Amino acid sequence: MPSTFRLGLVTAVSVAFLSACPRPCERNDECDDGMFCNGQEQCVNQKCAAGTPPSCDDGIACTVDRCSEERRLCVNIAPDADGDGYGDARCVNARGVPLGVDCADDDPLRYPYPGKLEVCNAVDEDCQYETLGGRDNDGDGYVDAQCSNPLPDGGVLRGLDCDDLNEGIHPGQLEACNGRDDNCNGQMDEGLLVPRYSDGDNDGWGAGPPQLACVNEPGTSHLGTDCDDTNPAMHPGQFRCIVGGQGNTYQLCTVDGGFVAGVCPGSAACRPQPNGTGVCL
Repeated sequence: MPSTFRLGLVTAVSVAFLSACPRPCERNDECDDGMFCNGQEQCVNQKCAAGTPPSCDDGIACTVDRCSEERRLCVNIAPDADGDGYGDARCVNARGVPLGVDCADDDPLRYPYPGKLEVCNAVDEDCQYETLGGRDNDGDGYVDAQCSNPLPDGGVLRGLDCDDLNEGIHPGQLEACNGRDDNCNGQMDEGLLVPRYSDGDNDGWGAGPPQLACVNEPGTSHLGTDCDDTNPAMHPGQFRCIVGGQGNTYQLCTVDGGFVAGVCPGSAACRPQPNGTGVCL
């Protein structure tokens, strides 16, 4: 029989014998083995009796409960499933206070700052939702709205710059009437749109129902009483000859967008012009 095996067998038998036959004692300190986690040994009926190990269960299901011989106390900590050195923040005590700080205990690449760099995306890498990655491509001092982090309440925190390629577009910017959201409040040209009429012939007079547009919107006018919006020569104050009439009658375009009949004075006749208007000659 090998000597190593015989030595192991003797040791095992010795331990079993000593367990079955506690050593005699007169005082408790004669029984103390100096270990905390196996309980305080006692001298009972002049024989050393094993102590009762401390109960380290803190009653919180998610914690990892153990006895620390080094610290000589019970340790109750949040689990660290991803092994990044940070306990799960979802593990909370009876008051709802998180016992860990790891916002993603299933991802070893996400853990609390310091040491983790936040990137501009929709992921909270450093477990600090208020940090967004800091991307500011246009240098206007506002973080790109494409940078975001989920919030504890289920919402999302985003950067404030709705156009990070244009330094003239950001919160606080004066809104201009240009079809853009200059101040990043989700609206375009707010407070600057006025009723304008379509001016199809670009004669400065429009027609049809009004639409909200900028004051300088091309193809529109603040005047809406053009009696013929297809002919730039015909607008209030101009007239055209009545075809098939007596030769001296015409239709005058009025400021209300309609026509009134008129007659050339004396013996003058209404002469049609190439631009669609008429003259009395």
